Amino acid sequence: LLQSGDYRRCLAGTYISTGEVIPSTQVKKIQHLEGGIVRKILVREGDTVKQGQPMVNLEPVSSGADVNELNVRVTSLRAEILRLNAEASGDKALVFPDDFKRANPNLVREAAAYFKTRMSRMTKRRW
Repeated sequence: LLQSGDYRRCLAGTYISTGEVIPSTQVKKIQHLEGGIVRKILVREGDTVKQGQPMVNLEPVSSGADVNELNVRVTSLRAEILRLNAEASGDKALVFPDDFKRANPNLVREAAAYFKTRMSRMTKRRW
């Protein structure tokens, strides 16, 4: 018996399927947005569940690769923000904090070259 809120359904049998509970009258998809590995099942057959009640615990989905990818993206965005602020302020040079320059020398070099190109184009447009 599966019960949620005002709904009560009897399961027609035991089903093994990835991400689905199949009652006798309709299919209810149970799905984590990012997927994952079930760490612990918190309900048993015949349990009454309430709306919003956790039914399973999943393993954390963030892998080291995901975290590294996000860190690279954040670093790139920081460089872009500094460049755009310098452009908007009309600065003659793009300045990065020393720790950022030490940690990201290639990114700093590329951003500075791009800044120089953009500033040159903007100067030519003004004339």
